[in-house]
This record gives sequence, structure tokens and C-alpha cells, in this order.
Amino acid sequence: MPQVDVLWLLLSPVLVLSLVPAPAISETAQTPTPDCHSNTMCGDVTIPYPFGFSEACLWDESFTLSCNHSFSPPRPYYSNIEVINITVERGEMRVFTGVSRICFNSSTNVSDEYSWWFNFTGTPFLVTPGRNEFTGIGFHTLALLRGKEDDSYFSGCVTTCTSLDEAEFAGNSNGCTGLGCCQILTPSNLNKIEVQWQVSTNRAWKYSPCSYAMVDEKGWRL
Repeated sequence: MPQVDVLWLLLSPVLVLSLVPAPAISETAQTPTPDCHSNTMCGDVTIPYPFGFSEACLWDESFTLSCNHSFSPPRPYYSNIEVINITVERGEMRVFTGVSRICFNSSTNVSDEYSWWFNFTGTPFLVTPGRNEFTGIGFHTLALLRGKEDDSYFSGCVTTCTSLDEAEFAGNSNGCTGLGCCQILTPSNLNKIEVQWQVSTNRAWKYSPCSYAMVDEKGWRL
């Protein structure tokens, strides 16, 4: 059942960030300082002003990127997050996001757990509303999403499944609606995210030991 196998082999999902306020930043991007280019490159990625790698060619320090030359070709990063592309006209930056996981080696014993988070408080970035969703994957999962600067946002979704055959059928016909996979849209004004778990047992651990959760671009698929 190849679709079920792919379900658990996660690639790096994509997250869309908004630049706020986008119109003001787009207007500023048209006027770089005389000593700086409107666009620079890091590997195959175009880096438009007001982003840059040196203090002299930034709108302010919130737009500082680094170019990691340990890769071939090099890859741009915002802090420790890899940047895919930047579209100043739309006020958007697409980045790779992390994947949280929890794994069991018995029905009650957690063998591995990792919770992914980011915090863009104090920066011009928000998670783009309507362009991203929160996804939970697994056979017995309650994945939680906590967010906003004051932790006032708290939501999540539940997955359940009784067999691999049921998961394969759900993946082929029902989409991400609760059988092995669940999704909710992310809200507006989200500048801080933490993916957490509310699960202490896994009845399906023998055939589905791990569950995963992430905030990813709407329409992204495993």
C-alpha cells in the first residue's frame, strides 16, 4: 500500500509568512540605498531589498538573512529557518517549517518526542491567514496548536484509525478529515506558534508508532 507508506515519510513542509504592513514594505523595497542592489542572490534564491545580508543594505535588522555556503548551491536562512522565496509585491516569504512528532514503543511508553515552535514577536512577520493550515497525522492523535504573543490562541485536531486499510481508503477518497489525518486553518495575527501533544497512549503503536503535526502551506501534500 504505497500511499500509506508515503504518509509517514515526511518531507519538509512549507509555511507562508506575511510581511506587515505589506504595502509600506513594498514601497520601501523600490528605493534601496545607492550602494546596494535591488536584488542579490543566495544560491538559486533571489533576495530582494529590503532583505539582505549586510547591515548597510537592509531596511532594518528585522530583514537580516544569512547565506549558508555549506550547501551546494547555498541556501538563504532567516535565523534558523530556510527561506524558499520572497515576493515583496505580495508581502510574502515562504519558508520550510519543522515537524513535531511523538513515537511509542508500547501502548503507554513514549520513546521519542519533539515539539516544533517559532516566535516572530517583535518582527514584521505573521503566519499568513488563509494560506496555511495545521495538520495532524497518525492513527491515535490529539495534536494541539498554541499561538499568538500572549498565548491566547489554542486549538487542535484529532485523528483516529483502526487499520492501515482504513487509512489508505481515507487518503484516496476522504482527504484529511480525521481518519489518519486532520486539518484546521490557522487564524489571523499569528506571530508565535508551538505545536504540542495531548496524548499519553497509542493503541495503534504496533503498526503506527509515530504521530506528526505541523503548520504548513494550504494545499501542500505529503
